[in-house]
Amino acid sequence: PVTSPQQWATFGALGLVVAILPAFMYYATYDFDYTRLEFGIPALAVTLITAGILAVAYNTMGAIEEDKLKRERADTVKGRKEDKQRALKAQASITRFEALAWTVFYNNLVYLAPIVFLGFYAFREFPVVLNYGLSNVLTNALLVYTIRKMK
Repeated sequence: PVTSPQQWATFGALGLVVAILPAFMYYATYDFDYTRLEFGIPALAVTLITAGILAVAYNTMGAIEEDKLKRERADTVKGRKEDKQRALKAQASITRFEALAWTVFYNNLVYLAPIVFLGFYAFREFPVVLNYGLSNVLTNALLVYTIRKMK
């Protein structure tokens, strides 16, 4: 499936919202001061890179899941030609929605769960900037790995 510019914008906006969540958690938990340049600039860079990676992950996994669902449902529509065309169109729309819902759930889970574990348990003794950067880099690597593994 071809991704339209509107879908890319949606994926990018969703990725940005999800990438901002850990930044807010760090601000609320560790009193992470984003107004200081030595904190704010690296945090902004990490957040924007994460948003881009999430957008690509949503698009890639969405296409993979949609293709998989279409193959599984290929022979399920029966009937007259006119009815079959209408049913196929409705089925394609539902399949796209289901694939998108699954990819958003999966990618958000793969991103947010490790961030919480790494940032608030494994790296809690590290300086906050290093903790934030390391947690995000490792989680982004995990996300890229899972998407590449699915291809």
